[in-house]
Amino acid sequence: MHSSDEKLMFQWITKVWIPYVGKNRALLCLDTFSAHLTEEEFVRIGTKLLIISGGCTSVLQPLDVSLNKPFKSYIRRQWCERMVCEAEIGAAKITPASKSTLMEWIAKLLTSWNRIHKVIQSHRDSEEA
Repeated sequence: MHSSDEKLMFQWITKVWIPYVGKNRALLCLDTFSAHLTEEEFVRIGTKLLIISGGCTSVLQPLDVSLNKPFKSYIRRQWCERMVCEAEIGAAKITPASKSTLMEWIAKLLTSWNRIHKVIQSHRDSEEA
């Protein structure tokens, strides 16, 4: 485990988790990502840590499958298309995408998701009528 991962996890525990659960007993489910495995910190604050076994993400973390995976796939596809374009124009050096380019990609993706949401909502409204 990298120390930066441990530091980030510690910051999340102290700035997000502890203020959220307060002094209440709590259960937190995490996957097996190595930075998550800081069980001592959770035990100290009264949180039971439950580690999700490998291969169970699609069943136990539906947002990881339904949102994160399509998001990452879309960004990866945009990145690959950009690299192909740079190679086709004979760019001497392939440069990283700028923050504004990344934000454009994210904006396009969010626009698509908003359209899907509107279609779903319209379908629900017609079923309720």
